Amino acid sequence: MAEETSPSISSYALYQPAAIYMLRTPVLPATRFQEITTNTSVAISTLAEDDVDATIDAQQQKCYSLLQTLAHSPELQLALEVASPALLASLNRSAGSEQKISPRTERSYASFLRYLIRMSTRPTPFGLFAGVAAGTFDTQTALILAVPTFHHIRTLPDMDWLLALIEEIEKSPAFLPQSRLRTNQTLYISGERIILPYADAYGRYDNRTISLSATSVVRRVLELARQEIAYVDLHARLLESFPQATSAHVDTLLQQLWEHRFLLSQLHPPLLEGSPLHYVAHVLAQLEGQGQLHTALEHIKQQLSAFDAKFHTPSRRSLHCLGESLKRLGSGAQLQFPLQIDAALQLKSSTLHTRIGEIAAYAGELLLRLSPQPRGPQHLQEYRAHFRARYGEHVDVPLLDLLSPENGLDAPDTYQHPLPCYQRRKFLAPESHSRRERILQTLLAEALHGGKQEIELTEALVRQLEQWRPALEEAPPSLEIYMQLQARSQSDLDQGKFAAIISRNCGSQAAGCTFGRFFDILDQKSRASLRSFARHEEACFQDAILVELTYQPRKARAANLTIRPALYEYEIAVGTTPSLPADRVIDLNDLVVGIRDNRFYLRSLRLAKQVIVRANHMLNIQSAPNLCRFLSEIGSDGTPCLQSFSWGALAHMPFLPRVVIKTSLTSTLVLCPAQWNLTQSTIAAAGNGSRKARQFRGLQIWRERWHVPRYVYFVESDRRLLLDLEHPILVNELFEEINSAADKVVILQEMLPDFQHLWLHDEQGAAYCSEIVVPLLRRGANISQQPSQRSPTLLKTSLTAHRPVIGQKDRSHYPGTRWSYLKWFVAHYQQDELIAGPIRTMAKNLREQGKIDMWFFIRYDDPYPHLRLRFHSKLDVDPYELLMTLLQWSQQLAQKGSIRSYCVDTYEQEIERYGGPDAMALAEQLFCIDSTIVSECLCALAMQQVSLDATALAVFLLDQFSTMWGVEPQLRLQWLDRYTDKYAFKAQFRPQRKWYCELLSASHLSNASNLGRQPADLLRLLEPHRSYVRSLTNELEHLSALDLLWGPLEPIWHSLNHMHCNRLLGINRQQEQLVYHFWRYTLESLLMRSKAQAEQERASH
Repeated sequence: MAEETSPSISSYALYQPAAIYMLRTPVLPATRFQEITTNTSVAISTLAEDDVDATIDAQQQKCYSLLQTLAHSPELQLALEVASPALLASLNRSAGSEQKISPRTERSYASFLRYLIRMSTRPTPFGLFAGVAAGTFDTQTALILAVPTFHHIRTLPDMDWLLALIEEIEKSPAFLPQSRLRTNQTLYISGERIILPYADAYGRYDNRTISLSATSVVRRVLELARQEIAYVDLHARLLESFPQATSAHVDTLLQQLWEHRFLLSQLHPPLLEGSPLHYVAHVLAQLEGQGQLHTALEHIKQQLSAFDAKFHTPSRRSLHCLGESLKRLGSGAQLQFPLQIDAALQLKSSTLHTRIGEIAAYAGELLLRLSPQPRGPQHLQEYRAHFRARYGEHVDVPLLDLLSPENGLDAPDTYQHPLPCYQRRKFLAPESHSRRERILQTLLAEALHGGKQEIELTEALVRQLEQWRPALEEAPPSLEIYMQLQARSQSDLDQGKFAAIISRNCGSQAAGCTFGRFFDILDQKSRASLRSFARHEEACFQDAILVELTYQPRKARAANLTIRPALYEYEIAVGTTPSLPADRVIDLNDLVVGIRDNRFYLRSLRLAKQVIVRANHMLNIQSAPNLCRFLSEIGSDGTPCLQSFSWGALAHMPFLPRVVIKTSLTSTLVLCPAQWNLTQSTIAAAGNGSRKARQFRGLQIWRERWHVPRYVYFVESDRRLLLDLEHPILVNELFEEINSAADKVVILQEMLPDFQHLWLHDEQGAAYCSEIVVPLLRRGANISQQPSQRSPTLLKTSLTAHRPVIGQKDRSHYPGTRWSYLKWFVAHYQQDELIAGPIRTMAKNLREQGKIDMWFFIRYDDPYPHLRLRFHSKLDVDPYELLMTLLQWSQQLAQKGSIRSYCVDTYEQEIERYGGPDAMALAEQLFCIDSTIVSECLCALAMQQVSLDATALAVFLLDQFSTMWGVEPQLRLQWLDRYTDKYAFKAQFRPQRKWYCELLSASHLSNASNLGRQPADLLRLLEPHRSYVRSLTNELEHLSALDLLWGPLEPIWHSLNHMHCNRLLGINRQQEQLVYHFWRYTLESLLMRSKAQAEQERASH
């Protein structure tokens, strides 16, 4: 491949690597895997067919003997005590007790082998199997592991155990009267019921939704407990509020609310900073009757500290005793091991060459360009479309109402905790990647035809495959990239002779997520770096506040992964005690959701700021409660999702070649390794002998045919297990996976880096598998205030700080009230005829009869095309009488076949879009004028009294409306610049420039022969409305001067223009844009002409 076709890393400039990286490596060297498998494998090509069975059995027994010996290793026994005490007990029971190994013991040894493989080849931190350390980038690589591998550990009670203990404590009758309580803020009110959508308080997968009657007493309880309050104080306040209640009645009520999780206690530990165990012990110290338990917890704290301090002289017995101490407290007996351990690596030196950080920054931008979700998750785009259809773009909807099925839209598609109550129809077609997949099909076919194991992407191919064009204003503020490095030595790394392999889990959407869990075992410099990552994100969002989200996961143990430092000034805590002071905790009832700039935003009413939520941990957000998932996902709405390279529809092909991209003459980035997808029919048993022998032989035949290497990873989700396909026990494991389900697809990937390219060694020369995590920071954070460099979710249009939330009842006009609202379902091509005819006539008649004082229409697709008609009855008219008149009229048209069907609906005012409550009535009067003028114009067109095409008519009318508004041409042009592109439609406009200039000048010219009488006729049609429109806009300007208008006049002007195009042109975004551009180009030409004339006049004088 010619070098000029390879990409230039320097041209990928969105991100720069942070100063630090994380190293992750298993506790055992990779040679341990080779020692186990090499001596007990079967080279079938050297055997006679009759010898295969015997050789396989002999090598299996040899391996079992080796595993039996290794099982006595103190180091391995300690690690297994943490990971699987039951397996360790099984191994110890069978040690030396069986002359012939039973099938049950074989399973134990197979499981032990899996753990050994993990301990020697998988870098992902897990108990005492693998550890982490931080290093820095420099001009030379010097990274050496010390012996022993671990420097220190941190041992904590497993959160499953701790939450089970809390559950037992809270069941005690003596606890509640001593507790401090707070309202479960996830609850909301619907009608006369208070609903708790998610009742789980202990991580037990409790998906129940509970509702209670919203009595005045219950409402008062929940109001008083908004801020944490002592039970005794809450009890007393309730007796004051309801003197008729008895003390027993109040106790019973609080007990019920407590049992149903409407109230939570202070015993649930915070998840930011500190130790959950220390927190619980501190709370118990203040409670009567908990002295014995408090003493036991204090003793456990001492045992944990002592064990961690003596880790380099570990004792499995001491660890076992520590675990038993926890179990004796009565909770967690169902756990195999009630402790959670993380380990810090011991390094002799810790620098990596800066080139590796640069490759990571290049990889981060490249993966964003290739992301199959370039605008965020598809389900969030779909939800946004439903939001827009229901509420519009300028409405702030309370978060809890939005996600409730009773009051709002329910949770988005794909959310599961709890499942949405109903399936919404799809607004958007699934994202099409057909062009990308055609290119990948061609590349795959060429590779298969040529017998190639690798596809190399050039920059030209990347541009064809990319789904997102790099843009600073859309890029995530930070990322993390997971990579493995393949090089023969650290010297080769420094010389650029290496391959960087993107891990299957390619990273995270924010710098620091991988580090947070280990904040208390990393060095001080690493902890300072985490704070600097947070400051970087805050610099990208200078007009918003970043908020840390903490919540109780559905699986109690998962909370182990979410304990992390407090990095931001504010917190949202769901189901847990907040870590920060009350004034820095944002209540869910304080949050509203809206759409601006085609993105969701979250706003705090109390702080009058946009809120951007961060959950800085690596727990999969898709498993979170719906509310927490939504908060996290909309924090990066509209930005490309960081994802591994995707084959899309080709992902299940039998073979997928390695995909690489050259980063220099000697270095390569591997986007994904070669992969084989196996099903039950892939490998045919071959030859004679036992089933095991025939499967083994069939596997080797398949390997030769498909060029499958000896060492491959079995891949499932983000988990990997290295297999030796010539080792009988591991081959058995493979076939068990293949046969575990009829439709199971087993994924095998080549081992990269391979054993010959493991560059990380310890001080004794042993080679280790490893993975590095590189945080990336988006460039230009310090200039994010400039409009061209706004950060991804920072809104281009500002939020109104003082805007209150308009409730559903305050914006809704139901059938039978003064606004009557009909929907006429009718094809697009029939709508003009109805507007120009029956609708125009009916509106005119109703006004002349004194039944209405306002009316308007809009066109809509929902998803079927229809007209929305709204009529406002006069004060002295019975609204029901008007509604019946409209229904009879609709029935007549439906019976004639003029409309397909009709229905009555509730009119929900778009109050926020048109400037707030004080401006809404003015906007509706403008709607009425616009609807009247458009219906008259469509009638004139139908009668051929006007021959202007739709685009010209729209340009003329919009310009006239702006004149009525009092918007000067220069200001019109300034506003239009915000909604148009510089050169779009320029070629179409150029030949018509002179004509459009004459059209907009027609009202000032005495001779407009080219246009005939059309402008004059249109001006006469507009004249009766001119003074009234001006008076309405004067009132809007007055509201603005009094600071009663929600936002500036410009967006209201643009919304009215958009609705005019809707009424006149229909739903045609392309034609609407054409109108705006032609209008802008005409105004530019007229202003240039005016300036030229003025200069000529000055010159003549």
